[in-house]
Amino acid sequence: MAHSVIGLDLGASEVKAVVVRMALRGSEVVQVEREAVALGEDGRSTMDDVLEAASALVKRLAIPDATIHCAVPGEIASVRRLDLPESASRRLEQVLRFELDEVLPFDIESAVFDFIETRRAEGEISVVCATATHERLETFISDLQERGIAPREVGVSTLSYIQGLPVEQDQET
Repeated sequence: MAHSVIGLDLGASEVKAVVVRMALRGSEVVQVEREAVALGEDGRSTMDDVLEAASALVKRLAIPDATIHCAVPGEIASVRRLDLPESASRRLEQVLRFELDEVLPFDIESAVFDFIETRRAEGEISVVCATATHERLETFISDLQERGIAPREVGVSTLSYIQGLPVEQDQET
């Protein structure tokens, strides 16, 4: 049985949606839509403006049974690249917790994070980490739900873009 998935990208000036029809034998993009975000007199938008545009776009798509995956705006998540010794890969989550706590402007215990390995070479690994505080993420999800958007997954667009790329590895000659 086929099922629709909506991917939402919430930008400061435009909200974008991709509708993918998922079936047993594959998937296909069936619709791509955009909704402009209202800008204030200063040429900027607020989070409320972005969420209102997202709500209007989802209503316009009119796919009530769709699963929604949403990328959080940049002001909610912090994205960093870290280079670590390869030996850290055995306990990477613990090492990242320590490393992130040193560079973030908030306590890592009040946050959630995810990472993707991007490179492994000569005893070193590189990862891209996305971090957000529980409070900001909960507020964001609550604000989405108040506007009729119940995301199944919330992610960071940077990690989504990287996820499909192969991990670089040095070639031994």
